Amino acid sequence: MLFLWCVATIWLPAPASAHALLVRSTPLDGSIQATGPTAVSLWFSEHLDAVQSTAEVYDASRTRYDSGTVTIDHADPAHMIVPLKHLPDGTYTVAWRTVSLDDGHTVEGTFTFRVGHARFPGAAPTENQSPALPAVGLRWLGILGLAATAGWFLMGVLGAAGDGRRTRLALVGAGVALLADLALVPVLAYLPALALPPETIGATLATMPSGWTARVVLEVLLLVAVAWSVRLHLTRAGHVAGLILVALAVLTLTLTSHAAARTTAELPAMVTNALHVDTVVFWIGGLLQLAVSATLRRSGEPVRRFSRLATALAPIALVTGALNAGVTLPSLASLWQSTYGRVLLVKSLLVVVVLGLAWFNRQRVRTGLQRMRRFAFSLRGEAVFAVGTILAASLLAFTAPPVPSSRQPLQLRASAAGNRAIHLVVNPPDVGNDLVQAWLTNADDQPVAGVDAVQFSFSMLEQPVDLPVMTATPGADGRWSLPSAPLTVQGWWSADVQVTGRTIQPAETTFYFLVPDPTLAGATQEPPTDQRALDVFKGAIKRITELKSMRSVEALSDGVGNSVVTNYTFVAPDKLQYTTAAGDESISIGSVQYDRHTGSDWTRQTRDQPASFPAALPGYYSGATAIVLGRTQVVDGEPCQIITFAVPALAGERDEARYAWWVGVNSHLVRREAMVARYHYMLTRYLDQDAPLQILPPTSASH
Repeated sequence: MLFLWCVATIWLPAPASAHALLVRSTPLDGSIQATGPTAVSLWFSEHLDAVQSTAEVYDASRTRYDSGTVTIDHADPAHMIVPLKHLPDGTYTVAWRTVSLDDGHTVEGTFTFRVGHARFPGAAPTENQSPALPAVGLRWLGILGLAATAGWFLMGVLGAAGDGRRTRLALVGAGVALLADLALVPVLAYLPALALPPETIGATLATMPSGWTARVVLEVLLLVAVAWSVRLHLTRAGHVAGLILVALAVLTLTLTSHAAARTTAELPAMVTNALHVDTVVFWIGGLLQLAVSATLRRSGEPVRRFSRLATALAPIALVTGALNAGVTLPSLASLWQSTYGRVLLVKSLLVVVVLGLAWFNRQRVRTGLQRMRRFAFSLRGEAVFAVGTILAASLLAFTAPPVPSSRQPLQLRASAAGNRAIHLVVNPPDVGNDLVQAWLTNADDQPVAGVDAVQFSFSMLEQPVDLPVMTATPGADGRWSLPSAPLTVQGWWSADVQVTGRTIQPAETTFYFLVPDPTLAGATQEPPTDQRALDVFKGAIKRITELKSMRSVEALSDGVGNSVVTNYTFVAPDKLQYTTAAGDESISIGSVQYDRHTGSDWTRQTRDQPASFPAALPGYYSGATAIVLGRTQVVDGEPCQIITFAVPALAGERDEARYAWWVGVNSHLVRREAMVARYHYMLTRYLDQDAPLQILPPTSASH
C-alpha cells in the first residue's frame, strides 16, 4: 500500500491552486455611482501578501486617484481597501495586483466604474449597445402619466368644468407617473442592462440622479393636488400652479437627456429639449382628456380654445424636435444607418399621422362639432398615435446617438505566419467602450475559412492595466467582434490577437495603438515629462550614437487597412541596405545608391546626401516632450523599461509623432519601437546591434 501511495503521489497531478482571485468589489464592476466613493474595497479568494499586493485607480486621462497605499483588513486578510482622493464625474479603472500568502502566486486584473450621470440610468452608453427595455417602458408610462395629469390642469385653465371621468384619468396618471419612477429603482437593481451584476435596492438608490429625486417629489405633489381637488374645487390659479408642477417634472427628464450629455452648446440644447418635451406633454395631455370625456367634447368653448392652443403647440413641437435631431445626428445618412436614426424615422412617421388627424379634427371643431361620434372616433385615433409617439420618444431617449462620421475607425494590418495577415479595427479609436473587430486573411487578402475562435488580450504600456482575455463573436462577413472593449484610459495600448481553428494553422500577432488616436479621434493634452523617464531616454539616445551596426524589421500600416514590412541593415558610418516584402531592394554606400525592383536589374545613381548612421538617428527624436515611464517587459531575453514620448513636427523634415520605446535595463539599447503619426502606424524590432554586419555593393549595376 505504501508503494502504491508513493506512485500515486508521483504520477497523479497535484490539485491546482486557485490563487488570489477577485471575488467581489465595492463599487461593482460597471456600476454607476451618484457620488465618488472615498475608497475601493476588493475581496479575494485567498489571503493577501500585505507588502506585495497593490491597486491603482486611474481616470480616463491617466491621472491616478488612489492615495498610493493599500490596506489589508486585519480581520479579513482577503479584503483589500484602497483609499481614494476626491473623484469628479467620469470613468475610473481599478488595476489590482495580488500576491497570495497561500501559494505565493501573482494575479493581476482590472475593472471599471463610473461616477456621475451624463445619461439616464438604463440608457445605452454607446451606439452598438441596447438600452434596458424595462427602463424604456417605465419612462413611457411616466410621461403618459404626466401627460394625463397635465391635460387635466390644462383644460381647467381653459375653462372646462370638472367631471368624474377626467378627474379619475388625472388621478391614475399622477399615480402611474409616480409608481413608474419608483419602480425604476428595483428594475435597475435586479434587471440591470449591459450584463451588469444585480445590486441591492440601497446601492441602486444611491446611484439615482438628482433629477429623478426631484421628479418623484413633484409627482407626489401632483398626486396630492389632484386628490385634493376631488373634494375642493380648484380655481384657475390652482390649475396654473398644477401646470407649473407638471412642467418642472418634465424638465427633470431633460437633465438626463442627450442634450445634457453634450460637451458643446449644452444650455441651448437643453432649453430646446425641455421646450419640445413640455409642448408634446401638454398637447397629448389635452388629447387624452378629450378622448375619454364626452362631456368635455360637447363643452364648446374649452374645446375651441384647446384647438387653437394645439395649433400653436404643434409647430413648436415640430421645430424643437427638428432642432434636437439636427444637433444630435452627425449626418443625414445617420437617419437610416443608425438605430437612433431609424427610431427617429418611426417617431416622425407617427407625428405625421398625428398631425393629419389633428388637422382633420380642427376642421370639425370649426364646423361646429357636428357628427360627434365620428369626431370622437378620429380624436381617439389621434390620441392612440400620440401615445405611440411617446413610446418612440422614450426609446429614442435611451438609445445612444450615432458617432459623428468624422470619427473614422482605426484599421491596422499585420503579417502572420503562413503568408497570412491579421486585421484589427477599433471603432471609434477613442477613450471608452469601443467596437473591436479582427479577422484573418490569406495571401490574396481574403478571409480565411475554418476559424473557430478569436481572442483578444488588451494591456496598457504606461500603466498596469490588463484587461481579461475576451473571446469575440463571429459575423457573417468573417469578422470577429467585441461589441464593447473597455479601453477606458487614454494612452498606449497593446492588443494581442489569437486566431485558432481545427483546420487552420494558428495565427497570433500584437498591435500597438494610441487611445484616443491623434489622427482619427483627436489628440489630448500631453502629460508632463517624468524625470526617471527622461534619464532612460537620454541613456538610450547616448547608446544610439555609439552603435557600429544594426538590423531592424519595420512593419508599417497606414491606419486604413494596408501594411508593408521592410528589413533594414545599417553599418556605420554611411552604409544602408533595405529589402521590402515585395522584393524591392536598395543599397547605399557613401554617396552611391543601388536600387532593384522585383524582377529587374540593379541600377546605380548618386545620392544627394550620403546615408548617415548612427549620426542621423537622434535627429528623429529631437525636442521630445511628454516623456513618461511605463511598465517593464522582457524583449529578446532582456528586461526592458517602456517609455513613451511625443516629438513635434519640423517643417520639411518630419511630422508630429508619438513613440513607445522598449529600452534594455542593462544594455540601454532600444529593443523595440512603436510609432504613431498621421496615417503612419509603425512597429520596429531592432536586432544585432554592434554585430559584425557587412553591406557590399551588388556584383553588377548599370550606370
